[in-house]
Amino acid sequence: MFGQNTLVKIQTFFTYVFGGLTLLVLIILIPQTNWSELMNISSGSWVEGFLPAVSIIIAGTGISWSIAAADYSCYQNPGHPSKSIFTSVTLGAFIPLFVIMSVGVLMSTSVPELATSANPIEVISQALPGWMTILYFITALGGLIPQCIISLKSARVNLETLNIHVSNQVAVWIHAVIMILLPVYVLFISEDFLGNFQMFLGLLGIGLAAWAATFLADFVCIRKRANYEERLLTDKEYNKVNYKGIISWLAGVITGFLFTNSPFFNGPFAKGIFQDNSWGMLLAFDISVSVYTFMIAVAGASKK
Repeated sequence: MFGQNTLVKIQTFFTYVFGGLTLLVLIILIPQTNWSELMNISSGSWVEGFLPAVSIIIAGTGISWSIAAADYSCYQNPGHPSKSIFTSVTLGAFIPLFVIMSVGVLMSTSVPELATSANPIEVISQALPGWMTILYFITALGGLIPQCIISLKSARVNLETLNIHVSNQVAVWIHAVIMILLPVYVLFISEDFLGNFQMFLGLLGIGLAAWAATFLADFVCIRKRANYEERLLTDKEYNKVNYKGIISWLAGVITGFLFTNSPFFNGPFAKGIFQDNSWGMLLAFDISVSVYTFMIAVAGASKK
């Protein structure tokens, strides 16, 4: 019931459905653009505006999808070139995101409060005709779900890392309920959609960015040349803990939190350009890469 083929078919179906509804929403919104005002929009700050926004996009797309990379890649045809898979994944993520963000910029000319609203989802709904409101909210909810379906295959493994042992089907159901209820709360119950969304992505992004950075550094520095030992992948008792990886991950996470502020805690260095943005996530990535690379270099030098 929950095989990879089933999950892929479900995800493909919902992607076409919600993708089509998204295009319908965009077609309705684009004609409302105030083109003269668009041409006169002043540029924002790169350090305090653009780059933090990029980090949020990274957290909501590439970094958050990295946890599904193993499931996605292991079902690829071994005959497919890595370059073509990389290109397909990159363009598949970039094109829809670029289109939606571009329409957001266009909409800011006809709906000025969109850029500063705590709940932009509601603001956009008010710019649509009445008959489209329900479809729009369904689209907004659905747009957050299909991208998570492929990672359901990792549900049991994720729980086992927390020492929670359940069957594959139970694990999928647990993750599926969370996957549905969380967007429902953020979209329809929370009064501060944007604040909660950014906080969630920012805090989650710090942990994932440091994690992805550690794996990337490990691959580039070691695995790309030496590959993985078969025993490392099959024997649970062999080299159970990669201390270099854990130290690198913790260094990145701690650094990221030191430069991050949120509704329930403030990092001591989350001031100036680091206040109220997601620079902490980018720092977490950089620190984890740097620490892991340095530790590998030191270990290699000591062996020589």
